[in-house]
Amino acid sequence: TKETRIQQTVSGELTINNDTVLLKEKDVKSDEPAMAQVIIPYGKRSQIILVDGTKIWLNAGSTLSYPVRFTGNSREVYLSGEAFFEVSTDRSKPFYVITGDLRIKVTGTRFNVTSYNNDIVTQAVLVEGRIEAAKNRLFGRSVELSPGERIVYDRKENKIKKDKVDTELYTSWVNGYLILENEPVEEIFKKLERYYDKKIVAEGLSGQYRFTGKLNLAEDLEKVLKNVAFSASFTVENKDGVYIIKQ
Repeated sequence: TKETRIQQTVSGELTINNDTVLLKEKDVKSDEPAMAQVIIPYGKRSQIILVDGTKIWLNAGSTLSYPVRFTGNSREVYLSGEAFFEVSTDRSKPFYVITGDLRIKVTGTRFNVTSYNNDIVTQAVLVEGRIEAAKNRLFGRSVELSPGERIVYDRKENKIKKDKVDTELYTSWVNGYLILENEPVEEIFKKLERYYDKKIVAEGLSGQYRFTGKLNLAEDLEKVLKNVAFSASFTVENKDGVYIIKQ
């Protein structure tokens, strides 16, 4: 299905869309808990509820790895792609989101992380609560975020910066729409390709087109693209499932 709901139980079982999946015990016993990996292909989304009650919304083209049960004095999950987190508070056991570039420490909060392998930047946007983010390197200097702030790591320049943003621009996908403000159409096409799992080819666009508005992701892709085209003055053609954008 396009949308799935996955819940991790205390006993180690998984409930997927109300169906329970029984997991076989491995022959090799270890003190380390087993790791689960959820892979969300393009065109799909998923909500995951971890054993501690933390809720995670995974966007299209994302992978999340997490322990079946949390042991020790921290909770660590590993993300590639995009996810919105609503972390269950446990000050004695901080929550960490680890990407290829950033290590984000959480005490209980709501925030969005974007870290796709084919993007130039990794970023985290804080909606509520408190997080600290640092480069995922030994002795990386941490930066603390307040609600309404964003941290951006530029892979090309190997730099971190912090700024104030409208958080809804980064979290609206969770509710099934995109709110955009002066967004380059090339970035919009990239997001829509992931969300719909469709190819979008831009022919002859000069890079000057930007879009401000709201896109309803419940609509089919052609209608969404035509909404953008209406204000950006280009045409949309569907050729054998490939969407061609022309000036």
